[in-house]
Amino acid sequence: MNLSAFYRMCVIGLSCFYFSATIAQSADSLAHTLADQAEVYNNEKSLPLLDAALMLCTNRGCADSTIARLYQRKSVALYLAQVDFDLSLAYTDSAILFYEKAFGAQRLITANSYYNKGAILSSLGRTSNGKPYIEKAIQRLGDNSELSKSILDSIRVNWSVQLMIMETQLGDLSTALQTGNEILRNPSLFPWAELTTVLGNGIVHIEMGAFEEAVELYSKYLAKNEPDRDFVIVQNLGLAYLSLDQTRYAEEKLVQKLQLDRERFSKAKSNVFREPLSNSHANLIQLYLQTQEWQKAEYHYKEALRLLLEIDGTGRRPRFAEIYLKKSKLEHALGHYESSLAFLTKAMNV
Repeated sequence: MNLSAFYRMCVIGLSCFYFSATIAQSADSLAHTLADQAEVYNNEKSLPLLDAALMLCTNRGCADSTIARLYQRKSVALYLAQVDFDLSLAYTDSAILFYEKAFGAQRLITANSYYNKGAILSSLGRTSNGKPYIEKAIQRLGDNSELSKSILDSIRVNWSVQLMIMETQLGDLSTALQTGNEILRNPSLFPWAELTTVLGNGIVHIEMGAFEEAVELYSKYLAKNEPDRDFVIVQNLGLAYLSLDQTRYAEEKLVQKLQLDRERFSKAKSNVFREPLSNSHANLIQLYLQTQEWQKAEYHYKEALRLLLEIDGTGRRPRFAEIYLKKSKLEHALGHYESSLAFLTKAMNV
């Protein structure tokens, strides 16, 4: 196909003005123009634009860096459009190959391609496969001279947070804790990274049974931050107190979390906030089971179930199992053994 015929095709999402207006442009320039348009969509609408750019590069030749960008953009578009995850990963491999050919292994853009592949694999549940790519990405940042040290450290912090999360998911708790502590010592630590790392380190402490350490970590964080922005920290602090059977402190935090969720829900009236509100009620069921306040436990059971049913009328979400299990414990504590068995069966069926 000659160039004129190619532009007369008017590929979906393109218009024929490209041929008349840009005939003098280089293939690389045209390909980047198409990639820019594709990046605006970042979904299935991007694919015809990127296919056109890749065809252009096949016909006229493009720099390795241009081809790398097209492959990277196609990987992202396929992933976000949920069209073909395996093909998305294959295009990421191609992007890495061409970025390394163009710039070498130590450039930021090459490192970022490794990070993208690791993050995609992690999001697909292939955490053990994705972790080496995140580690390679951090390694390839090195002492990169393209950026200032503070910006480079900020990127390293961001990528290390992802690594810490993956280490936790893989059950490598001591390594996750070590990674988290290194993040918190970084002078370029920024608010989102601090919140996520404190939350993650606290979860690791709880998983390891080190509830006092979790309480100390969360309490220090909340002492210098606004609790109405850090809902999950408040909740997890309450749960850590509950694990220590310090029910008075647990109630204070878990009720505070419930009130914060109620405020968010009353303002937005969205399912996004209905589910955490249900979860807050579910946490309070556990609290009042421990304190043997059966009427309060029953109230929070009804609210937790009602809210969750408003989100999912089928009753199939895993969270239903948790709620039914707690109701089974409540019925057992009240001596209602047949009812307890019925709710336990419901939990098992979910």
